[in-house]
Amino acid sequence: MKDITPGRLRQTIGRWINRPLIAACLWALAAAALLAVIFLAARISIDGWLIAGAMLLIAAAGWTGYRYGRLLQLHRELEANQAGAAAELAVARQKAAVSLESLNQIQAGIFTVDRELALRFWNRPCAEWFQISAEKAAGSTLNDVFGTSLGVELQALCAASLEQQTVQSRLLAGPHPEGDRLLACKAYPAAAGVTVLAEGITEAGPDRSDTRDSENNYRTIFEAAVDAIFTFDPDTTRIDMVNARMCELWGRDRETLLNTPALELIAGDAPFLLQSLRRRVKNAQDEGLHVFEWMIKDANGQPYWVEIHFRSVLIGGQTMMMSVIRDVTDRKRTAGELHNLSTKLHVVSRAARNITAMMDMPELADLITDSLREATLCYSANVFIASDGAYRWAGGDGGNLKDTAPLDILIQPGEGLIGACAQQGKPILVPNVTVDDRYILWEIFPETRSELVVPVKLGDQVVAVVDLQSLEEQGFDKSDLDVAAVLADQMAVALENIRLFEDTRLRAHEMEMLVQMTTDLRAALTRAEVIPMVLNSLMKLFRADSALITLKDPLSGEQVAEASRGTWLALSGRRFSAEKGIFGQVTTSGTSILNNDLPNTKLEESPRLTSGLQSLACVPLIAQEHTIGTLAIGRNQPITGNELHILETCADIVAGSIQRANLFEQTEKRLRQVQSLRTIDMAITADMSLRVTLHIILDQVMIQLRVDAADILLYQPETQRLEYTAGLGFRSRAVPRQSYRMGEEIAGKVAEERRTISVMNFLAADAAFARSDFMAEEGIQAYFGLPMVAKGQLMGVLEIFHRSPLNPEYEWLQLMDALSVQAAIAINNSALFENLQLRNQELVQAYDTTLEGWARALELRDRETEGHSRRVTTMTMNLARLMGFSDEQLVHVRRGALLHDIGKMGIPDSILFKPGLLDENEWEIMRQHPVHAYQLLSPIDYLRPALEIPYSHHERWDGTGYPLGLKGEEIPLSARIFSVVDIWDALISDRPYQAAWEEQRIRDYIQELAGKQLDPKVVKAFLEMLDQMEQQKGK
Repeated sequence: MKDITPGRLRQTIGRWINRPLIAACLWALAAAALLAVIFLAARISIDGWLIAGAMLLIAAAGWTGYRYGRLLQLHRELEANQAGAAAELAVARQKAAVSLESLNQIQAGIFTVDRELALRFWNRPCAEWFQISAEKAAGSTLNDVFGTSLGVELQALCAASLEQQTVQSRLLAGPHPEGDRLLACKAYPAAAGVTVLAEGITEAGPDRSDTRDSENNYRTIFEAAVDAIFTFDPDTTRIDMVNARMCELWGRDRETLLNTPALELIAGDAPFLLQSLRRRVKNAQDEGLHVFEWMIKDANGQPYWVEIHFRSVLIGGQTMMMSVIRDVTDRKRTAGELHNLSTKLHVVSRAARNITAMMDMPELADLITDSLREATLCYSANVFIASDGAYRWAGGDGGNLKDTAPLDILIQPGEGLIGACAQQGKPILVPNVTVDDRYILWEIFPETRSELVVPVKLGDQVVAVVDLQSLEEQGFDKSDLDVAAVLADQMAVALENIRLFEDTRLRAHEMEMLVQMTTDLRAALTRAEVIPMVLNSLMKLFRADSALITLKDPLSGEQVAEASRGTWLALSGRRFSAEKGIFGQVTTSGTSILNNDLPNTKLEESPRLTSGLQSLACVPLIAQEHTIGTLAIGRNQPITGNELHILETCADIVAGSIQRANLFEQTEKRLRQVQSLRTIDMAITADMSLRVTLHIILDQVMIQLRVDAADILLYQPETQRLEYTAGLGFRSRAVPRQSYRMGEEIAGKVAEERRTISVMNFLAADAAFARSDFMAEEGIQAYFGLPMVAKGQLMGVLEIFHRSPLNPEYEWLQLMDALSVQAAIAINNSALFENLQLRNQELVQAYDTTLEGWARALELRDRETEGHSRRVTTMTMNLARLMGFSDEQLVHVRRGALLHDIGKMGIPDSILFKPGLLDENEWEIMRQHPVHAYQLLSPIDYLRPALEIPYSHHERWDGTGYPLGLKGEEIPLSARIFSVVDIWDALISDRPYQAAWEEQRIRDYIQELAGKQLDPKVVKAFLEMLDQMEQQKGK
């Protein structure tokens, strides 16, 4: 608001004054109009009108007064601000005048150019030197003021300073009140442009009295400076000038230092650093100034830090390098301490953020040791975790750990400094371990000189120990102890988090494994699927080294190791006592056993149970209140009570799964047995030969009974002998073919006594029968012989062989009896079927002989067609076979062809043998012979399928035939075939009423009838058949 003028202020106040009046008037008018409406509606008197009007005028006056007072206040504030701004401007102008006067009093020329290199400021020395006033120089270019030569060089100097934003120095020849001389020009860059400082010097050097005074002053300051100052030639690096501090710093006199190579002096006994120093000199030449820190040695050879300044300066017209060396040892020490403290704080802060998030013990140990090594600069850092009353190495770094990790180190409480710290629960700081009796030298940390040990505590319990070792005596201080203590506290929280996390993860893992086991076991149907799945899950769930599952043998009651894993793998199949030992105790008592001291326990079962293991847990498998087996795990670590409880839970799940698998297998077994009997039933009812049926029976016997071999001996009533008929599973082809008399050998006794005879083991001392040479050659050890009896008649003997002793169950014996009964029924049915088939063949042969007799009877009646039936039958059969008729269909085609004119037996002889042409009535009677054939043959069941030819062989393709007028494919195919053959035979044979036609003429005639009277496809097939017959005759 300071830029508002009095005129603009008056205008603003006028607008503010006028606007409220107008607004007040408008509000008054609006309010008066509203009141008028209200009063008229309410019929208010004139007095009311007057009062209301007065009130409105008072309100308008108040509002206007308020607005006017507010505007006056703003006016006064503006005037005050304007006065302050004027005062500030006067002060600024006074300061500027003083500054300008100062600049004009300086003996050096100063001028300023903007970024376009146009002059903006020109002090009095410049005006005197160059005879150009400040007003005239303002806005001019450097060329206009200085001339082309000097102006170009100054433009280049200013442009370089602007571009590089660095101070630029040059010696330029130019005018001066005392005559032309060199101008030492320096250009200083700024945001708005460049300020140039120009000082005149003579070519011979300063010779005036003021110059000499200044030089003396400078010399005094130079010699009294607390910093070492020297100048040297940047090309040869030889020292040209040194001050007293420089001589003191290096412990040499001035004459010795002069002409000494400066860089070699700074590098000292490290000549490889010369190249680095040369680069720094180059940087100073390019940039004007280069500052860096460096470590040098003093006159006594002690190293300390200095700060070195390299600056390019112009001395006597020659560019030299001036160096200032300042001792910064104290500053570095303080900075180092601060940095050290900052580093420790940073490490602690960073570690604190990460430690509590750690859920892995090795990662936590690495983080702790890495952080402590970084914070304390120690030689080695290690973490020891409490384990079974001692402290086991959990992680660390330093020393010879990279070669040998001390994984087997276990520190007992009170042992060494670490054990002492764990026992006392307090930090231990040993400045010199060589004088501490508690110190124990580690081979992996041979160079330790001081040690810091800090306990990690949860409450009063020391859960871990942090050990730090240093290569130096007094290697740790209180700050290191504080850092270690803070990280130890953080580690304690992290260890508790890890423990809780591990417990939670373990419980989740256990639940996950139990759920997974339950899910998998639901999908497992058989015991062979259940048991391996259970053992694999137990090995993972309990991190076990061994696992075993035993099941009770229902016959002997012994516990049989169904399967095993790990070190117990060799125990698979092993039998254990039903009462003694661990498995016997668990089975009989139904309770679990846990042993965590196997090395000192003698087990009766087997030494393998304790081999290399520390603990064993065995739980019963109980299903429907019966112990069906045991479940056991072994481990090199103790098994907790909680783990035993989980194992018992697993056992309940496993027992149910095994029981379900047993039921499933029994159901599957029953189903297979039923399917086997069904297969035999189907073989019995199917139209199969007896030998095929017997092989099916033997195959089912071997599959269902799981035996090695079996055979069937059939009884021959005529010879009273048992004859070998079929056998499977024998190794030698020399299967005995001899027959046995009743009562001879084991099979003869089975047949004679009609009872099952068994030998469970021929090699046993109490075997009832001796093993025959054949059985010995086959390696047979067990035998069953079963009589096969059907309807009270002996059918034969079923023999079962096995190459190892048998101990069959009751169900196995029942199935064996059922199979022998099925075999007897199959043999009996086969015999009945063979007899029935023989009788059927004899009957069919008799039928066919009768039909041929009928056909010959027809030919004897009509000598003109003698042999016609046999010829057309043979040719019709050939053509039908060529067109794809089956053997069963050909039987009916043959019968129909033989009897194709059987209906003529119903035609009167007067019409049948009339020598002349038949009239219309006689033809009508003759056309009825297919109907007579149908009426004659249809009552006979086995001839009904043969009616197609006798009934339809006079039908025509175009529908003009008789008796039904069938058309196209409505006519049976066998009748269409016969029609072609019938025409061929009628024309190829001599008849009383016409001579035989030539074959080609008949071919043409038949081809002409195709599509009219005859089926085109049948005609084509018939002619192709004739061609084949001609080719065969030619061969």
